[in-house]
Amino acid sequence: MRIYVKMTKIQVPSGVLSRFFIMLGLLVFIVVKGGFAGELKGLLDSDSVLAKIGKEEITLQDIEDRKVNQLRKNLYDEIKVRVQAKLVEKLMKDYPKYSKRKKPDISKEAIMKFYNANSLNQRGPLKDWEPKIKQFLSAKEDALFYDTVFQQAIKDGVVKTALKEPTQFLVTVPAETAFLWGNQKEKVMVLEFSDYQCPFCKKVQPTLTRLRNKYKNKVLFGYRHFPLQFHTEADEAAIAAECARDQGKFEAYHFLMFTKQKQQFPKDLKRYARDLKIKDLKLFDKCLDKDTYRSRVQNDIKVAASVGISGTPSFIVGKYNPKNKSVSGEVFSGALPETHFLETIDKYLK
Repeated sequence: MRIYVKMTKIQVPSGVLSRFFIMLGLLVFIVVKGGFAGELKGLLDSDSVLAKIGKEEITLQDIEDRKVNQLRKNLYDEIKVRVQAKLVEKLMKDYPKYSKRKKPDISKEAIMKFYNANSLNQRGPLKDWEPKIKQFLSAKEDALFYDTVFQQAIKDGVVKTALKEPTQFLVTVPAETAFLWGNQKEKVMVLEFSDYQCPFCKKVQPTLTRLRNKYKNKVLFGYRHFPLQFHTEADEAAIAAECARDQGKFEAYHFLMFTKQKQQFPKDLKRYARDLKIKDLKLFDKCLDKDTYRSRVQNDIKVAASVGISGTPSFIVGKYNPKNKSVSGEVFSGALPETHFLETIDKYLK
């Protein structure tokens, strides 16, 4: 089972949906050295029946979208951390085997390493950051400690659990005009929606380059545009990249945009075309001036929004269908660690 730990307290929206998810939390339980008070039908399951009208059933799957799925996962994460903490406390009190375990202390060296690795010196002295870093690392280590003891107790047969992670919400998106890297006959795809002025999009590019090299003959990679409204020049940069694509220079222009995030006005975009030695500069300038590919960029935005994407970078990782040129898989957002991409890609490759 993959473990997702979130220590921050989530804010659940008010109203009927809020009360529904709180009810789910109250009905999920764990018992130690005992049987269940009856078989628990997982209310976090997509096929859970929420209501009936006549003979027709309305299930959670009928109303679920990406937002509801994320709420379910957040609730699961929160319940899991709290249940594990409570359970480990009882194990350490009542069972000698577990009473010897101690939660790790956070050393000065660990705090300093975190401070330096995240360049926090640019945001204040160590003495100001030390309590916050210690609190963060302690929460992280506590969660790892609870989960380690919890998993061992399950193996030992001391604990039985009815806690079940919600299934991943899946979407299907056509590749359409995406720029593609790799063999279009591959069965797994990573489709990116990004913004050339987004700092997190820039941050994740080295990770994606490494992934393309690692999975060169196994995974198809694609790029579509999702310029955010408050990045006022990002749409022009996206159009310019498509104009460069006409002359076989998409990749070079694409990667250059992430290094020039503060200089993407039309005059800058034309200058970059010259720096990259695009062959027909008059054609490029005309393409940019006439907004030739604005409709393509707008369609990319529309497609992304249709599956609940609202921020960048966002990714769809899943099975690729070469016949209809679409990817069916899960959506996640942010400049996530490379390990997250590796785990997700490998899951679909298997």
